[in-house]
Amino acid sequence: MITISLCMIVRNEEDTLGRCLESVKDIVNEIIIVDTGSNDRTKEITKEYTDKLYDFEWVDDFSAARNYSFSKATMDYILWLDADDVLLEEDRTKLKQLKENIETSVDTVMMKYNYAFDEFGNVSLCFYRERLVKTSKKPEWHDPIHEFIGVNGNTVNVDICVTHKRVHNNSDRNLKIFEKMISEGRKLSVRNLFYYAKELYNNDRFDDAIDYFNQFLDSGVGWSEDNINACYHLAICYGARRNKQDRLKTLLKSFEYELPRAEMCCQLGNYYVEEENYHKAIFWYDLATKLKKPIDNWGFILEDCWGYIPNLQLCVCYYKIGNIDESIKYNDIAGEYKPKSSKVIFNKKFFKKMKNQKDKTEAKPMRIVQVAPDIYSLPPINYGGIEKIVYEITEELVKRGHEVYLYAPKGTKTSANLLEYEHEDAWNEKAITEFVKKTLPPNIDLIHDHTHHSLLGKENLETPTVCTIHGPQRNHVKYPVYTSKRARELYGEKNGLQVYNGITIEEFEYSEHKEDYLLYLGVLNYSKGTQHALDVAIRTNQKLIVAGPVHDQSYFDNEIAHRLKDNPNIQYVGPVGGQEKQNLLSNAKCMLFPTSCEEAFGLVMVEAMACGTPVLALANGAVPEVLQDFPELICHSVNEMAEKVTAQNFPKSNLLREYVANKFKTEKMVDNYTEIYKNVIANKPLRIVQVAPDLYPIPPTNYGGIERVIYDLTEELVKMGHEVILFAPIGSKSSSKIINYEHNGVSPKAIASFVKSHLPENIDIIHDHTHASVIGRESLSIPTVCTIHTPVNNPVKYPIYVSKSAQDQHADGEGYYVYNGINPDEFEFSDEKDDYILYMGMLAWYKGITHVLDVAEKTEKKLIIAGPIYDMDYHMREVEPRINKNPNIEYIGAVGGKQRQNLLSRAKYVLLPTICQEPFGLIMVEALVCGTPILALSNGAVPEVLSGFKELVCNSVDEMVEKVLNQSTPDPKALREYVLSRFTRRKMAEEYVKVYKEVTESGQ
Repeated sequence: MITISLCMIVRNEEDTLGRCLESVKDIVNEIIIVDTGSNDRTKEITKEYTDKLYDFEWVDDFSAARNYSFSKATMDYILWLDADDVLLEEDRTKLKQLKENIETSVDTVMMKYNYAFDEFGNVSLCFYRERLVKTSKKPEWHDPIHEFIGVNGNTVNVDICVTHKRVHNNSDRNLKIFEKMISEGRKLSVRNLFYYAKELYNNDRFDDAIDYFNQFLDSGVGWSEDNINACYHLAICYGARRNKQDRLKTLLKSFEYELPRAEMCCQLGNYYVEEENYHKAIFWYDLATKLKKPIDNWGFILEDCWGYIPNLQLCVCYYKIGNIDESIKYNDIAGEYKPKSSKVIFNKKFFKKMKNQKDKTEAKPMRIVQVAPDIYSLPPINYGGIEKIVYEITEELVKRGHEVYLYAPKGTKTSANLLEYEHEDAWNEKAITEFVKKTLPPNIDLIHDHTHHSLLGKENLETPTVCTIHGPQRNHVKYPVYTSKRARELYGEKNGLQVYNGITIEEFEYSEHKEDYLLYLGVLNYSKGTQHALDVAIRTNQKLIVAGPVHDQSYFDNEIAHRLKDNPNIQYVGPVGGQEKQNLLSNAKCMLFPTSCEEAFGLVMVEAMACGTPVLALANGAVPEVLQDFPELICHSVNEMAEKVTAQNFPKSNLLREYVANKFKTEKMVDNYTEIYKNVIANKPLRIVQVAPDLYPIPPTNYGGIERVIYDLTEELVKMGHEVILFAPIGSKSSSKIINYEHNGVSPKAIASFVKSHLPENIDIIHDHTHASVIGRESLSIPTVCTIHTPVNNPVKYPIYVSKSAQDQHADGEGYYVYNGINPDEFEFSDEKDDYILYMGMLAWYKGITHVLDVAEKTEKKLIIAGPIYDMDYHMREVEPRINKNPNIEYIGAVGGKQRQNLLSRAKYVLLPTICQEPFGLIMVEALVCGTPILALSNGAVPEVLSGFKELVCNSVDEMVEKVLNQSTPDPKALREYVLSRFTRRKMAEEYVKVYKEVTESGQ
C-alpha cells in the first residue's frame, strides 16, 4: 500500500474546507495546507485536521503557491484538491482501493473532475486532471493561472471522480492576473493565450476574446483538445457579434483537429436553427446522437451535448418542419436523459393539448371561402402565380373533406363551390368587395383573402378573415400571412404569420438531360430584371429563351425589343403554359431569376428546381430563403451570375427536386394554412378588463413604466380585435372603453370597491396591474390574472411575473411570466451618439443613483440625470451635494415626449446600476431599441433582459466604470433588432392572450 500527502492551497475557505477534508481525512496519510492570506476561520478549521499549516505570501501565482505546498510533502504520492472539491462516498471507496492496489511503477493518475452540474444535479461539464502524482518524480506546477503539472512517465486514467461544489465565484480574479502579467511585459505562452481568451469570454469581452482565440489557433502548436475548445468558444463570440460567416467557418475548422464532437455538432445545429434551416440543423443534431463519447479523452466534455440537447433540439426541428410524430419521439428520448426537465415536461403537455385539439377539429370539416383576384381564371393557362397557389390550396382543401367556396373570375374550373365574379373587367376591387359581401354563404368558418390589397381583410367582417400578402406590399389587416420570412420582416415588420408557397410536384416533369439554353420565365418588366437576363446572355454568348407576358409596354419597347432583334441567340416566345412551359423548364441548362425587387417568394424558382433545373438568382427578397440549401446558386451581381453561367458548377438535378419535395409541396403549404385556420377560428375575441393603478394617467406623460406597459398592452389587444375595458385615473386616453376612477390620490381600497361596483357584464377575464393586486385578492366569479410589476409576491391565484427571474425568486417558478414590450415605432433610432452618459429613472437609493454618480466621477464623463425624486430627504443629503459640486453632472428632472426620445437615442451609454432585484427594467429595452447600449448591474432580471448582449452586464461599479472608459459597444442596429425580436408590445400581447385563454379554459 502506498502513502499519500494531501496538498492544498486555501484562502478564505471557511464555507467549504471542512467538507472537503472530511471526505478524505481517513484516506490520506498527511494533510498539508498552505494559506495565502485568509482573514476568516479558515486557519481554525485547518487546525482541526492537521498541524501542517503554512503561510505563503500571495504573489498572483497559483503555481508558486502549489509548488510550495508540494515541497512539504513526505509521502509516496501527492494528492491535490481545492477547498470546494469533495470526494463522494463511491469515489472514496475507489480511492481506498487504488491506494491498496496501485502499481508503484505508476507516476501519474488522471482522475475525472466533475466540474459543473445542471439543476437536477447531473454532471454537465467534466474533464480529466492530473490528480495523484509520485513524489519522487518531483512534480512541478507551471503557469501563474490555469496552472498544470507537467505530466510525464507512466500515466494511467482511473474511474475516480473529484466533485467540484463551488460556493463562491471570483469571476474576474483570473482575468486580473492575466492582465497584470501583460502589463508587466510578460509574454503569454501559447497555452496562456488560450486560457486568457477563455477568461475574456467568461467576462463577456467578446471582441478581445476573438483576438486572442485567433492568436492561439494561428500559432499552430496548441493541444488538439484546446484547439477544439477554442473553436467552440470562438464561434459563440462570433455569434454574439452577429458574424455568421466566421461563426460557421470556425465551427467547421474544429474538424481539422479531430473527428466531429457532439459539442461542435450541437453548435452547428444551433447555427442552422437560427438560420431557420431546419433540415441542415437536423443533420448535425442527429450526428451528435450517433457519435461515441470519448472515454479516456483529457479534454472538456459537455455531457448534455452527448444526449439530452441534440434530442431536445431534434424535437424542436421536426416540429418546425411539421413532422409531429418525430418531434414527439425525440422529446421522449430527451426525457430519458432528464425526466424532470421543465422543457421536456412542457413539450409533453403541449403535444397532449395539440392532440386533443386535433381530435376535436378533425371531426368537423371547416366551411371555408377562398377569394381570388379578378385578373386570371383558375387554374391559370399561362402566367398567374397567385392564381396557381389559390387553385392548389382550394383543391387540396376539398380533397381533405372541407367545404370550400371559391370566388374567382369567369372561366374558372374547380372542385369547390364556384362563385364567379359578375364583372368582366380586371382590377375592379370595389366590385369584388361588394359581390363577396352580398353573396357570402351562411355559417362560414373562415375567409381566406388572396386579393392584392386584402380587400375583405380590411372590411372588418364578423367572419374571421386571413389574408395572404402575395406581393411586396403592406396591407394592414388583422391576420396577415406572408409567403416568406423576408416578406414578413419587410412588409409585416415581423408581425403576422408566414407560409411558403407550394406546388404539386407530380405536375412538373423531371429531367437530368439538359439542352444548351438559358431560360427567363416570368413577367417582362424592370423590377423582375428582364434586362439583366439579356445582359447575362450577351456577356456569356449563351442562347437565351425569354417567356412571359409584357406588363410594361414602354419598358419592353425601349429596353428589350431592340436587344432581341439585334441578337439571334435571344428568342422571345411570349407567355407559355401547359406542355410548352414544362418542356422549357425541364430542358433548360439553367433558369435565370435576376429580380431587382424585394421578391415576396418567386414561385418559378421552385417550379424549375422541381424539374431538376438549377436557378441562378440575385440575392433580393426571398431568394436566399427559397435557395437556402444551395447558396452556390445565389448571386450578388449580374457579373457574378454571368460567371456562374460560364462555370456551370450546378447542384445535381435529383438534389434540387428532392429539396422541393421536402420543403415546397402543396400538402405542406395546406398543412400550414389549415393550422392557421384552426387557430384563427379558435381565436374568439375576448372581453377583457384592464385595471391600472391610480397613480398616473395612461399613457404617462413622463415617468410611469407600469402605466406605459398597460397602455401598450391595451392598445395592442384592441388592435387584435378584443373588446377591452380599461379602469384608469382621470386624464387617461385609450382606444379601449375607459372607466375613470372617481377618487383622487392613491387608494387600493377605493380601486377595489369602484371596480367591483362598475364591472361590466359578460367579462371573460380581468387583468389586474395594481401594485397590491387588489382585484386578484377579491373572490370574484370572473377569472383574474395579476401582473406583479414590482419585486413582491402577492398571494393571488394567477400571478404573472414580468421575467423568469422574478417568477423564480418570488414564486419558486409557479404562475406565469410575460416579458414587458414596447411600441418600437415610438422610439427614434440613431447610430450617431453624443458624448454623454445618461441615467433615466426614479432617483432612489434602490435604483443605485449614488452608483451613477460614482461612475460619472470616476470616468469624468458628462452625465445627464432625468427622472423624479423618490425620497427628498435622501436626495438632499446624498445626491444633490454631489451634483452641485460636479459641473459634468446635470439633473434635468422628469422628462417625456421628444426630449426623452432625444436623450435616449443620442446617449453614449445609459446606466442602470440597480441594487434591487429588478423585476424587468423597461428602460433597458427602451434604450436598446434606440440603438443605445445600456450598462447594468447584474441584479434581478438584468442578465435575462440583456442575455443577447452579456458584455453589457456588469458585476460591480468598477466594471461599469471600465466599460464606460473602454467604449467598446455593440452595433446599434443589432441592439434594435434584438428588441424587435423579443420585446415588442405585439409579442407581449400575444403572450398575455395565451395566458388569458389558458386561465379561462381551465375554469376557476
